[in-house]
Amino acid sequence: VTFSGSANQTITQSAWFIQSATLVVNKTAWSVTLASNLTLASTVTLSQGTIDASTYSVTWGTLVVSWTWVLNLLNSNTISSSLTLSWGTLNLSSGTTTFSGNFTYSSGTLNHNSGTVVFSVASSNQTISATGWAFHNVNFTRADSSSTSLYIYLSWDMTINGNLTVTNQNWGIWGLSIQSNTSTPRNITVAGNMSFPNTSTRLVSFGYSWAQLNVLLSWNLSIADNDAYLSSQVTFSGSANQTITQSAWF
Repeated sequence: VTFSGSANQTITQSAWFIQSATLVVNKTAWSVTLASNLTLASTVTLSQGTIDASTYSVTWGTLVVSWTWVLNLLNSNTISSSLTLSWGTLNLSSGTTTFSGNFTYSSGTLNHNSGTVVFSVASSNQTISATGWAFHNVNFTRADSSSTSLYIYLSWDMTINGNLTVTNQNWGIWGLSIQSNTSTPRNITVAGNMSFPNTSTRLVSFGYSWAQLNVLLSWNLSIADNDAYLSSQVTFSGSANQTITQSAWF
């Protein structure tokens, strides 16, 4: 579908799925905006132009941002589908953007706008690959009610210009583990603080014996959660005094 009108255009979906499609914006002026939530059945490729998805969410399927396409997520969006950024541009919110599906960055431009990205696993495991670009603040969490332990896998190194927060808010008794997807350790560079706040309701594990995460930390480490387990190497590398605060558990 090529959007080429000489005025503003909208995409409204009130039923069913968008199956396999390519959306192209061929406009020198005006805009294309989501006017409803979007539900994808498989892979939808956005290959040219700009679509403003700042108000609504995208669920299921896989959303691919490629070539000269620009996706604006400038409010507090939730993207439950898998998202792949390949050559396109992804403009994140200065507030909070939540990703519940897999997140893959292979090339293109990722503008974090000093916002917070929440990787919130729900019902099934999540894989994150984001080498070569930086987020601002990152929160690894789960807030679902599924009755199984879940994993957030890092398949590449990650850079965080702000703070890293780790929580598990599962409504049942099930744990969350953040770890490498293989026996190769993944490096996480954190320019701010790393914290396990006292908000979790169940076990949260960061790193594992054969799936390590190595954290290069510039500021402070705090562990206030009774169900938090830190099983990773943390290298304190800041250019000022740093502190370790532990008020609970191991």
